[in-house]
Amino acid sequence: MRILIPLMGCLFAQTVFAQRLTLTGTTKRGTTVELNETYDGNYWKKQAVLLQADGAGHFKKYLIGTSPKWVWIGDEANRKWVLLSPGRPLQLSLRQGDISFSGTAARENQLIAKLGLESVQHLTFVKELAHQPSYATASVDSFLRYKLPLILKSLDSTRKVVRHAGLPKTVTQTILSEVNCYYACGMTGDLVYWLNQGKNRRDFHLRFIDTLQAHFPVPSAAELALSPAANLYLERLFRLRVWKLIYTYQSDPDKRHADSVFFKATGLRFEALKKEVIEKGNEMLVFSTRLKALLPGYAWEKWLNNALFGASMSGRLQDSGWLLQFIQRNTRDSNLVAQAVAMYAPLKKARDKYAANLNIRIRPDYRQVNSVESLLAPYKGKVVFIDLWGTWCPHCIEDMAYEPSLKKRLEGKDVVFLYVAQDEDRDDEKWRDFIFVNNVVGEHVRKSADEIGMLWNALGIAEKDWAYPHYLIADRSGKIVVKSAERPGEGDGLYQQLTEALR
Repeated sequence: MRILIPLMGCLFAQTVFAQRLTLTGTTKRGTTVELNETYDGNYWKKQAVLLQADGAGHFKKYLIGTSPKWVWIGDEANRKWVLLSPGRPLQLSLRQGDISFSGTAARENQLIAKLGLESVQHLTFVKELAHQPSYATASVDSFLRYKLPLILKSLDSTRKVVRHAGLPKTVTQTILSEVNCYYACGMTGDLVYWLNQGKNRRDFHLRFIDTLQAHFPVPSAAELALSPAANLYLERLFRLRVWKLIYTYQSDPDKRHADSVFFKATGLRFEALKKEVIEKGNEMLVFSTRLKALLPGYAWEKWLNNALFGASMSGRLQDSGWLLQFIQRNTRDSNLVAQAVAMYAPLKKARDKYAANLNIRIRPDYRQVNSVESLLAPYKGKVVFIDLWGTWCPHCIEDMAYEPSLKKRLEGKDVVFLYVAQDEDRDDEKWRDFIFVNNVVGEHVRKSADEIGMLWNALGIAEKDWAYPHYLIADRSGKIVVKSAERPGEGDGLYQQLTEALR
C-alpha cells in the first residue's frame, strides 16, 4: 500500500497533464494579450479573456480538455487562430503585430498561419468577387460548370498540404475539418449574395443550393464539437435550406400543391408558420425552433444552442430565456442542455445587478420626443453622441461592446451618450431588459418604426442612408455637426471626432 499510493498519484498527475492545453508566450512587458474561445464560430468581444504580461513580458494560459481546441489570439481586427492540443504545449512570441511559434505545437500552428483560416476573405475565389465584372455576375449554370471545379481543385490542393505536413493524426483531422468547412463558409458568404439575384434566383434556389450540399453536407457531430467553421457553415446552410423551402412554396402557382409539399417537408402549414413569425417578430427564432425537419437531429440541437449562445452574447434576455426553455423541453443531449443553462445564467444576474445603476437613464419623456429639439433639449452645453440602433440589429450590438472603453477615455468631459432605439411598443420590456443586462450607461429613448422616420428626416439624413447602426454628434448648442460619425470599433476615429466637437 505504501508503494501503490504514490504510484497512483503519479498516474493521476500524468492524466491531468495530458488533458491540459498549455499556452505560454512573450510580448511587450506590461501589455495584455486577448484570448477568445468561440462556441458558435463567431467572434464575440464579450468572450475575450485578457492575459496580463508580467514585468518580463511573459504570459500563460491553461485550458482543460481531452480534444484539440481552436482559440483566437488578438482583437477582432488582428486576430489569429491557434490550435491547442492535449500534451502539445505551444509558445507564442508577439512582437509589433507579428506572431511566431515554438514548442511541440509549433508545426501545426505555422501551417494554420499560412492557410489564413481566420477569414474567408483570404480565399482566392472570394477575393475575385470584388473585381468588376466578377464571375459571380454570370449565370448559376456558368458558375457550376466552370468556377466550381476550380474551387474544389483548390480545396483538394489545400487538403493535400495538410495531409503531407507530417502532423499527428488527430491534429491532421482537426485541421482538415476546419479547412473543409472554411471553404464551405466561403461558398455561402458574399458569393451567395451575388448569385441570388435577377434571373439567377430560380437556378440559385433549385440548383446551386443542392449542388453546394452535395459537396459540403451537414457537418458531423464530431466536427460541430471542435470546428468553428463547421458551426458557421451550419448556420448558413440552415438559412439556405429555409430560403429554398420558402422560395419553392412562393414560386408554385398551385397553392394547394405548394401547401402539400410544404407540409410534407416540415409537418407545418405555411400560413401557420407565417402567422407565428408575425406574432413573435423574430423570424429566425421561429424558423430555428419550428423547422426541425431541415436538419439531422444532432445538428438541429447544436444549432439551437448556437442560437442561444448568440442571443446570450447579445444580451437578449427574453429571447434567451424562451430558447432555454425550448431547449430543455426538446433536446436529448444532456451536455447541450447543461451548456445552455450555463449560457443563460449570467444574463439574469446582470439584469438584477445593473437595474440599480443610476448612470443608466431611460428618459421619462421618451414617448413625447418628436423633434431634434425635444431630443437634445436636456443636454444644452454638452456634446451629444447619438447612437441610432435596435435590439434586433446585430451590428449595433457588436459596436456597443467597444463603447465602454470610449466612455472611460472621455470620463469627466461634457459628452452625453444618447441611445435612440427603433423598437416597437410590444418590445418595450425587451428593450429595457437589453439596456440593463448589457449595462448600457447613458440616456435612452425608444421610438417605433413609424415614429423614428420623423427623427431621421429631422436629423437631416437622406432616406437612402437610413441604416443601422448610425452615429451622429451634436455640439454644445444642439446643432448636428457630424451626420455620419465613425463606428466605435474602428480605431480612434470616433474619439477624435468627439474631442473636436468638445473644442
